[in-house]
Amino acid sequence: MMKMAAENWQSSHETLLEVLNSLGEVVTIADLETYEILFINKHGENIYGKVTGQKCWQTLQKGQSGPCPF
Repeated sequence: MMKMAAENWQSSHETLLEVLNSLGEVVTIADLETYEILFINKHGENIYGKVTGQKCWQTLQKGQSGPCPF
């Protein structure tokens, strides 16, 4: 039963990544406490490069001295 659940989770995860990477808009996921980019889709990587692990306000919104208020 656990193996089937793990396989279902893996399949759902792969499907979600396919959807996010197929979008023509930038999609990012960031840690709200550390501001570290945890995920950026392929469209975002094409624009910003490989920025996973970097601070979002230093990478995606250059010129700022700190995190965005939003």
